[in-house]
Amino acid sequence: MPENFIDIHSHLLPGIDDGASDIENSIEFILKLRSFGIKNLITTPHVLGNIYPNSSITIKEKLKEVQKELIKRKIEDVSLRAAVEYILDEEFCK
Repeated sequence: MPENFIDIHSHLLPGIDDGASDIENSIEFILKLRSFGIKNLITTPHVLGNIYPNSSITIKEKLKEVQKELIKRKIEDVSLRAAVEYILDEEFCK
């Protein structure tokens, strides 16, 4: 991967969509990406009506949880931020 590669589509936040199931799974995914040289991550959890009813609050809470765990494990060379993957359906405009 190029040195400053940024992954902008991943599902790394635990338990809020079809990606990482828990914090251990989140860290496992992040370490795998890191092993490929990908250290800049913008995770993009799904927002889909009642299936993945995420909000900026739930996403930010989970982001902080994972960031704290990275610090706890002294994984300091990975940058993790969050955006969102909106599914365009009848709930989107609401």
